[in-house]
Amino acid sequence: MRRALLKHRSHPSRPYDSPGNCFGTSQRVDIPPTFVQLPVYCILLDSDAFVVQPFTIVDSGAKLPRGLAFSSELDEDGVKPLNAGVSLLNVPFLRESIDEFQEFAFNHTDSDFVNGLGDQGAFLDFYGKDIEFLNPRFNMKPYYKNEANWNHTYIVQYHGLKPHEQIAYWFDGTCEPLQCYLISKFSDSPYEYEAMVEFARAAALEGPGSGSRHLTPPLRPMSPQ
Repeated sequence: MRRALLKHRSHPSRPYDSPGNCFGTSQRVDIPPTFVQLPVYCILLDSDAFVVQPFTIVDSGAKLPRGLAFSSELDEDGVKPLNAGVSLLNVPFLRESIDEFQEFAFNHTDSDFVNGLGDQGAFLDFYGKDIEFLNPRFNMKPYYKNEANWNHTYIVQYHGLKPHEQIAYWFDGTCEPLQCYLISKFSDSPYEYEAMVEFARAAALEGPGSGSRHLTPPLRPMSPQ
């Protein structure tokens, strides 16, 4: 699928940067319904996301989603669920459709999905109206600007540019084409330094083996109760 897509894409994308990236992000299709056996909701974090302050499932809102919930992506003020980097999942709901969903996702090889790329596009196309909106405080990007949300952030996700890439640019002023594009696009972001401080705190808790690929503890299911 990655080779076919690279021939036709007109813009760069991190999930297609390498075979490893493409394979890694696709594991989201398998992990929750296959390995979480309890009848629970859970929050699944990409490896470039980390918890800033403690929270419970109740903090996500008064009403839990019937199926799953994603937050906004590049548009901080958007209210359309788009980004699966932090996902609130009804595991039993996903388990009921896992075979059909996997067949849909992995047999799609010719182009991006209608509503996005990679596994994220597959979720958006397949589950559609069953995907609800997750408060952006659970998926804050370093380039977001809303002060109230930053003051009450639960999870930060390094969507796009990763911590080591940002640090490398600060030290030597060089970047790959895609990295340069992202740095330029979000050059006026007021909280990129605060986000890096929070990343450093999370990395310190993880110990010397931590990095942008090892930020979060193992997935822990959370009951609605």
